Amino acid sequence: PGLFRGRGEHPKMGKLKRRIYPEDITINIGEDVPVPKCPMPGRRWKEVRHDSTVTWLAFWIDPINTREFKYVFLAASSSLKGQSDREKYEKARLLKNYIFNIRATYTRKFTSSDPTIRQIAVATYLIDRLALRAGNEKDDDEADTVGCCS
Repeated sequence: PGLFRGRGEHPKMGKLKRRIYPEDITINIGEDVPVPKCPMPGRRWKEVRHDSTVTWLAFWIDPINTREFKYVFLAASSSLKGQSDREKYEKARLLKNYIFNIRATYTRKFTSSDPTIRQIAVATYLIDRLALRAGNEKDDDEADTVGCCS
């Protein structure tokens, strides 16, 4: 347990964070890997998954923002993480075969009679030309860190 600090003027700053127990934690391991022994006698993992399509090793529900999850990932220097990154960069490298058509499409849609299509075209242009990474929406009770970033 501890006090939640948050970043900036977070509305939940100072709330008490409850302790996370093994019963709160879902772990993700390979199908041929033995389930790790729970470190607390008499307790067990909430769930054991074998999902090779994700990169997280474990997760639990955030005790402060109960609609969010906390994840444990491999370290950036991990060889498995490096393999995942290589696959991601290979997919991005293949984009070069499609980018001309994507740019032609959103440029053509600038003059659409539908305002929604025009707005999507402009947003796509800005993301492409300014190399922006689209962000996520946040609720009113979360720190205001939404938007796009370069």
